[in-house]
Amino acid sequence: MRQRFSRPITIHNRYVAETAPQVFITVKSFAILALNLYINRKLYFRDTVLILSTKTLKHIYDKRPLSDYLVLIKRLRAMISNPDAVYLNKPGRTADLVFTHTYKDQLYLLAIEENKKENELHLVTAFRRRKKDMKGFTLIWSREGGEPPS
Repeated sequence: MRQRFSRPITIHNRYVAETAPQVFITVKSFAILALNLYINRKLYFRDTVLILSTKTLKHIYDKRPLSDYLVLIKRLRAMISNPDAVYLNKPGRTADLVFTHTYKDQLYLLAIEENKKENELHLVTAFRRRKKDMKGFTLIWSREGGEPPS
C-alpha cells in the first residue's frame, strides 16, 4: 500500500495559520515525503520518510521572517528531495544533518534529526543563511560535480 503524504501548506492552514506568537497548538506529526532512492543510497538510509510536526512548523512561523516562512512551506518538499548539499551538523546541535538548497539566490538550511529506530527523518527547523555561514560544517554530499538526486 502506498503511503499518503501531507503537504506543508495544508498542515499550515489547518494548525498554524493566524495563530498568535508563542501560543500552544495541537502537536501532530505528518509524513510529507519519502526521500528519493538516490538520496537514500548516498546517505545510507533505507526507504526513509521525512516527518514534519506542527510544533516545528509553529516554531518556524514564530521565529522566521514571513517571506522566508512562505518560501519554506511552499518549497519544503522540493528542498529536501533535491538538496544542493548535505552536511553533518556541528557537534552539540539538536539536528544530525543539514540539507541546503538555493532558491532565487538565497541559501536555505533545513536541520534534520535522524530516527533510525523508526526509519524517519524529522525536520527540526529551517531558515535562510549566507553561504559563508557554512564554514565548520562537514560536507557529506554535494550535487556539484555529482549526480543529480532525481
